[in-house]
Amino acid sequence: MDNVIDSVQVINSLRFVAHRDKCTFIPSQTLEYLGLILNSVEMTITLTPEKATGLQTACNILLTDPSPTIRDLARVIGKIVSSFPAVCYGPLYFRALERNLLANRWNFDKKIVLSSQALEELTWWANNAIDCCNVFTRESPNHTLTTDASMDGWGAVFGTRSTGGLWAAHEARNHINYLELLAVFLGSQVFCQSLNNTHIRLMIDNTTAVAVINHMGTCHSDALNTLSKKLWLWCILRNIWISATHIAGKSNQQADLESRQNKTETEWMLNKNSLSCALSQLNFPPEIDLYASRLNAQFTHYVACRPDPGAVAIDAFSL
Repeated sequence: MDNVIDSVQVINSLRFVAHRDKCTFIPSQTLEYLGLILNSVEMTITLTPEKATGLQTACNILLTDPSPTIRDLARVIGKIVSSFPAVCYGPLYFRALERNLLANRWNFDKKIVLSSQALEELTWWANNAIDCCNVFTRESPNHTLTTDASMDGWGAVFGTRSTGGLWAAHEARNHINYLELLAVFLGSQVFCQSLNNTHIRLMIDNTTAVAVINHMGTCHSDALNTLSKKLWLWCILRNIWISATHIAGKSNQQADLESRQNKTETEWMLNKNSLSCALSQLNFPPEIDLYASRLNAQFTHYVACRPDPGAVAIDAFSL
């Protein structure tokens, strides 16, 4: 109470006003603020029952309206965004709604038809608004994954281990920002597949990829947003929290080197038509490709010569 009195005296001496209706003068471990419940015992943030119910009702009303106005959509998006502090993965489920809004933002009385992706996001909010929760802070990272991408390939470093590979032809046509984010996803699949209940720090020398991961998506690029959501959902299945930090390019030498090892002499495969013809003459269906990579594997299960995103094992000679 002495601290409260001292604080009020300082505020008054500076000719500011401590608004009695908006201040809490009695020390408390649970505080309600702007529709949020801050609990300093459990270190959690939740929505007040009124705010959660209001959000759920607004989403359900919009779901049942076949042609809402832009104003109706904007109102619901406002409720969603204001709930982010209390909804851990909330930002993953509003980009499609925002794209529908931005496409028609100059006429708030215009009626629209929401996309199927937007309807899915509304359904998610309607189902999760009541039970959502978030935490004040996360524990320090338990692991560090460093990645990099070039126009030739990708590289990743995890502790003392490193790996990389070339891009497929359709992947190489993407923007470098997309390739940087794809390198993170591939590196995660290689080194973090067996991890769970942990916090991983991602070190990336591309500021766009850092921002997209930390914001759980973006409205500026559908491709980046889709890949970011795919990465986050992969982590959620394993209860992995990821946080991205920028690293200077000159400090990212090992991952950069891995991304530029253009070893095309190892990327060859049997002609698919010839292989199908040969396999038809066998008395059994093969189940595994022992000498492959994610670019040339002929079967779902394959063994790579070094850490690879989809390989079931490494080094066929060791099996």
